[in-house]
Amino acid sequence: MPGFLQKRDTGDAQAATPSNRSVTLVERDVEAPNVFQITEAGLWDGRPSLGGVWVAHPDVNDPERVIIRNPSNGKFVIGALFRKERSNPGPRLQVSSDAASALSLVAGQPTNLNVTALRREETPQDPENAQPGGLDAPDDVIATDLDPIEDLATAAIDDTPAAAPRRPRRHRRPRR
Repeated sequence: MPGFLQKRDTGDAQAATPSNRSVTLVERDVEAPNVFQITEAGLWDGRPSLGGVWVAHPDVNDPERVIIRNPSNGKFVIGALFRKERSNPGPRLQVSSDAASALSLVAGQPTNLNVTALRREETPQDPENAQPGGLDAPDDVIATDLDPIEDLATAAIDDTPAAAPRRPRRHRRPRR
């Protein structure tokens, strides 16, 4: 066999044993309403913006990672929150074109939005107690034999009554 198809012995059998314990840090986003949260009308003016999903609000001091929700249709998107510099007439919450597309906003129509800051949270995960893919342990599997399709098909054909052969139909001319 070529070398790349041959089984390799890594010689590190101890690494595969469950006695080695390691902890994996799992990061996830957690809502932080104490950092920033607001529910008010947001507006996309209909113009294309500088790419990305973002909203801008005049009360923001530092850029934040946020979740933007449209309660009227249940859609949400994760994006950035920036400080809105100019005071334009209309709603204080300005929405990017990408965010408007994800939230199904109509250009020029103010829509009530909920914006909440997000923070990264690291939690240790013990690999021995964690299930692969985050699923629960499966229930016991019970195996049973199935009847082969061939036997079922044969039985169905045998149970069918024999049909009488059909005579070909003669076409009649319509009467005048």
